[in-house]
Amino acid sequence: MLFNGERFTPERALALGLVDEVVEPGRLMDQALEEARLLGGKPAGGYQRLKQYARQALAERIRTLDAAHLDDLIEQWFSEEIQRLVTAARG
Repeated sequence: MLFNGERFTPERALALGLVDEVVEPGRLMDQALEEARLLGGKPAGGYQRLKQYARQALAERIRTLDAAHLDDLIEQWFSEEIQRLVTAARG
């Protein structure tokens, strides 16, 4: 997915574990608010710590790679070829 920009239907994304739930577009805001209320009702410190632990290794790896390769990444992102592909994908 990361390297080829593959897109998925909501059902396929759910089957792959990329999303937790698929809802009808008309219910999206209500469902998002319900989830936010549920999460907001949990102790903030514990929730924050769990998120931190779950993401810590990935965040450290990204920081390391960013420090080593950020200039290259920026140069590639703004290259004519990549910007043409991004524009076409928005299409």
